[in-house]
Amino acid sequence: MDAFDDITKRMLGKEWLAKVDNDTATPYLLKFHAGDSELSCSLMITDTKSVWVETLTSNQVARRWRECHPHKTKSDLTSRQEESWRRDVLKCLSAAHTIGNFAEMSFEVVQPLYSDFAFELRLEDFVFRWETNLAGYKISAEVISTQIIVPLMSTAHLAFNSPNPVGGMSESDLETALDKLGRAARRTPGMHTRNAISKPRLSTAIRRMTAMLNFLVELPDIQLDAEKLDITSPDSTRMTATSEFEMVKHSPAGVADIEMGEPAGVIAQPENTHTPASRPSNANPDDDSATENSEDEQLILKKPAFPTRALDAHPPAPVHGKEGDHSGPNPELSKEIQKLTNKTAASDSPPPPARPPVTKKSKRTALTISDSEESDDIGAGPSTRRGARQPIKRGGKRF
Repeated sequence: MDAFDDITKRMLGKEWLAKVDNDTATPYLLKFHAGDSELSCSLMITDTKSVWVETLTSNQVARRWRECHPHKTKSDLTSRQEESWRRDVLKCLSAAHTIGNFAEMSFEVVQPLYSDFAFELRLEDFVFRWETNLAGYKISAEVISTQIIVPLMSTAHLAFNSPNPVGGMSESDLETALDKLGRAARRTPGMHTRNAISKPRLSTAIRRMTAMLNFLVELPDIQLDAEKLDITSPDSTRMTATSEFEMVKHSPAGVADIEMGEPAGVIAQPENTHTPASRPSNANPDDDSATENSEDEQLILKKPAFPTRALDAHPPAPVHGKEGDHSGPNPELSKEIQKLTNKTAASDSPPPPARPPVTKKSKRTALTISDSEESDDIGAGPSTRRGARQPIKRGGKRF
């Protein structure tokens, strides 16, 4: 870790060199540093995502150079000649890794022999091979941030806010402007970054360039002035009943509650509190008789289980036939009472036999007979009974 830190510190005062891999079209940025006292050199290369570095000592530089130039080196040199030759090799490498000469060199990524990333540089009779190793994600992020992103941000801030165009400045004027801006950024780096990015011109220019490089169809516009929008927070206490109903309407739970609820205006009908009289549990099936069933039917007829239509207020009117007058109860009232009687005694007595269809000729006679039967069934009191009455078997006490 300390070795990588030393390399990154040495590279702070060096310029970036750019190359592109023709096979993959990947851009690479390089920095080179040579130490005259130790006769060593270092190289750092990045694809703006990861960083690879390599440091060569004096012996490693001589060995690598002899491998790349086997026909132009001698092995039988004295120590003084060897040291002088190594200085010349280091000067040649420093001259090759400059902006003027590096642009003309060929760049080729090759298969690494004992490293993570290897490439060769060629220019006429100059050949050199670099075997670099990955610096790690933490050091890579730090190098890219401190030596690429932040300096580019500050330079763009100067270019967009300078009263004079940067391209027309002289070297001394540009150095003065950069030094002034750099001192302010060094004192308050956070404030400097905020001031640089918060300018609408620079911020929207970076946004448009980002969209352009990533193939967006609709490119955002560049704005020179910042527009202030309304950011008043909504007050939930001022919501009306209509808005609350809309919220409940659009929520699945609210819809389910509304659908499953009872409709407005519907009044529940009161349940029947009167239940028909039931037989005692200790009674035997043999104790039942026709007389007892008739007594139960008379009890039910006297106390109906549901309210009828004003029986006391409106007495039944007599039914008038076509041939003569026949006195008897109202047929409609008789039908209602007969339905109640049939419902109560359905389990004890079998259903009455079906009547034969009435023909046209005997219509008047059938009407007279049916009226007489209904009058006899309803008008008969407890004391009037046709036929012989069977004796009642005295068993348990009946209620």
